[in-house]
Amino acid sequence: MSRFTQIRLLLALVLAFFSQAAFAQEALPETLINKVPVMEFRLMSYNVNGLPWPLKANKAPLFDEMARIFQEQRGRGAAPHVLVVQEGFRGDVKQFIENAGYKFVQKGPNSKVRNEDADSSKPLTNSGLYILSDFPIVQTDAVVFGSECSGWDCYANKGVLYVQIDVPGIGLVDIFDTHLNSVGSSGTKTEAVHAAQLKQMQITSDFMNSKISTTRPSLFGGDFNIKDNSPIYNNMLNAMQPMHNVGYYCKSYPQYCELGEGTLLEDLLLTTDHQYYKSGGGVSVFPFFAATNMKSKLGDRDLSDHPGLVVNYKFYK
Repeated sequence: MSRFTQIRLLLALVLAFFSQAAFAQEALPETLINKVPVMEFRLMSYNVNGLPWPLKANKAPLFDEMARIFQEQRGRGAAPHVLVVQEGFRGDVKQFIENAGYKFVQKGPNSKVRNEDADSSKPLTNSGLYILSDFPIVQTDAVVFGSECSGWDCYANKGVLYVQIDVPGIGLVDIFDTHLNSVGSSGTKTEAVHAAQLKQMQITSDFMNSKISTTRPSLFGGDFNIKDNSPIYNNMLNAMQPMHNVGYYCKSYPQYCELGEGTLLEDLLLTTDHQYYKSGGGVSVFPFFAATNMKSKLGDRDLSDHPGLVVNYKFYK
C-alpha cells in the first residue's frame, strides 16, 4: 500500500472516531408503540456461497435444499417478502432463484458492465447479486466498483443493485443489495482491503443517495464484509447515512427489537451481513424482529458459509 493510501485510511479512521455521535438512531416513538402497523415487511439478506467452479463443486444439491426451505416458509406464510442475494456467481444458482418461489427477479451487473469513467478492471464473472421480490419491480439500476477492489475480488464485478418495488398499501419502496470486498479470502493484506472497502463505501453512498428520496421508505441489505470490531465499522455507518443500521438499533433499543430463537445480539454486530432502513413518504419504518436462519445442513454439508439475516420491519402510516 502506498504512503498516500495509508494516510487516507488513517484520516478516514480518525474522522469516523470523532463522528460516532452522528450515528444516534431514533427509538420507536411512544405514539407508535401501541399503534397497529399498516404492514409487517420481511427482508432477508443471504450470501449463498455460489463461488464458481473449481472454487466450489457439487453445489446443486445445496441450492435445491435452499429452495425447498423457502418453499416451506412460503407454505406457512413466513417467507421473506424480498430476498437480496450475494455470491450468486454460478450458473446453477439459477435453479435456486427459479425455485425459491418469487414472482419478480432482478439480476445484478454481468462481467461486461463498466463505470462511465475510466475503468481498468477486467472481471471474469458477474456481480453475484440478485433481488427477489413478491411485489412488482417497477424500476432498477446498478453501479459497479470497477477497479476499486483488492486481491481476488477484482475478478468479480461487484457493486450495488437497486430496485424500486410497488407494495400494496404502502406504495413505492427502495431496495438495495451489495457485496463489498472480502477480507480473509481476498489473498491480499488487510490494510489494502480496508482501503478498497472505503472507496467502495463511497461509491455505495453516492449511488444510494442518488436514488433514495424523502418521498419513499428504503431498505438495504448485503454482505459488507465489515464487522462491529472492524476499524472501519464507523466509516460504514457514516457512509450509509441517512439510513440506519439494524444491529446498531437493536443494540441501542433492545426493548423494541426481538431476537429470534438462537440469535444473539452479537450475531447482528460481529457479522459481515447487515441491513439498513429509512422512513419516507409518510411511512415510518422500524425493525422489530431480527434473526439468523438457514443454518441447517444437508448431510454433513453447510448450505452456505453464511447464515441468512432476516429482519421484520413495521411500516406505520
